[in-house]
Amino acid sequence: MEKPAASPKPARKKRPPKAAAPRPTPVKLTEEEIASAKATAAPWERTHRYAKSDYFVHAKFGVGYVTDITEQGYIVCLFEDGDTRKLIHAQT
Repeated sequence: MEKPAASPKPARKKRPPKAAAPRPTPVKLTEEEIASAKATAAPWERTHRYAKSDYFVHAKFGVGYVTDITEQGYIVCLFEDGDTRKLIHAQT
């Protein structure tokens, strides 16, 4: 007994790709901010509780500036190379 021929599936309409949101202009720390932080800021410690606008010196990433604190307990930091990274803080 032969199987009935399967009916072809209707062609799906393809959606145009979503336009990417424009990226903000990268922000960098100024040379003065970096020099001042290197002279006065404490080394980064994961046990220290940081606040917005704190400076610190990270052993690997250099001078960091706290731009935000997340609900999950991370700090969002802008580093001297212009990269933004999330770091843990206030952890024992």
